[in-house]
Amino acid sequence: MGKFMSLLENKLLPIGAKLAENRYLKAINKGFMIILPLTIFGSIFTLIASFPITAWTEWLAESGLAFWLSLPSKLTVDLIALYTVVAIGYAFTKQEGYDGFSGGLTALMSFLIVTPLAQIMTKDDKVVTAISLDWLGARGLFVAMIVGIVASLLFILFTKKGWVIKMPEGVPPMVSQSFSSLIPMVVIGTIFLIIGYLFSLTSFGSIHSLIYTFIAAPLQKVGGSFGGMVVFTIALHLLWFFGIHGGNVVGSITNPFLLPLALENLAVYQAGGNP
Repeated sequence: MGKFMSLLENKLLPIGAKLAENRYLKAINKGFMIILPLTIFGSIFTLIASFPITAWTEWLAESGLAFWLSLPSKLTVDLIALYTVVAIGYAFTKQEGYDGFSGGLTALMSFLIVTPLAQIMTKDDKVVTAISLDWLGARGLFVAMIVGIVASLLFILFTKKGWVIKMPEGVPPMVSQSFSSLIPMVVIGTIFLIIGYLFSLTSFGSIHSLIYTFIAAPLQKVGGSFGGMVVFTIALHLLWFFGIHGGNVVGSITNPFLLPLALENLAVYQAGGNP
């Protein structure tokens, strides 16, 4: 037993400590904590609108309240990737000592640039170009995390290098701050525009499709299995045993693929299926 404990202290403890202090994982974890109220808000109304009593759901449909009770979920859970990329961009930029709002805004812009547009035919045979919801929800979470970190990291890098417009004294702070983020935003937006264009030339069509196919789906399959949950639970409690916040460390690793699974489960429930 002593050898086993010694092995854990020498091997697991240093890994856990490094993960706990990793600035990228910390930012991702903070980002998910920021959007937690949104997911709870949307989930509560999903349960209210889909409560398994036939008389209740029929009354909601007849009264027209079903539409309004579905809105909180559609505007939070179904758009979770949008909120996530802003939250992570904000958390990481602020964590590094820079303007969090500009970092989050830059991340959102970058995410929307690489998100493919859809051509929709209306009832009167007009073609409308719109952003598809396919990648704004749970399926787009992985790209949201990657773009949130990369875009805010570039924003910090360019700001450090002094690629900013400095306004003269006497200019209102809001105006000065706006111009100081102009060059980084333009450069970063251009970079992601090129990335989006290059991926559009591939068979995948977008970075979303590539990431989901080769990273998100396999991780969700492994991490969402019974064996994966056992490993994560044991690791969480072992880290707590050695004085490390197991929830923060393990959560920053598991949230990226457990949250999409939970949201997909919620969508199944909302549609009247078996969770």
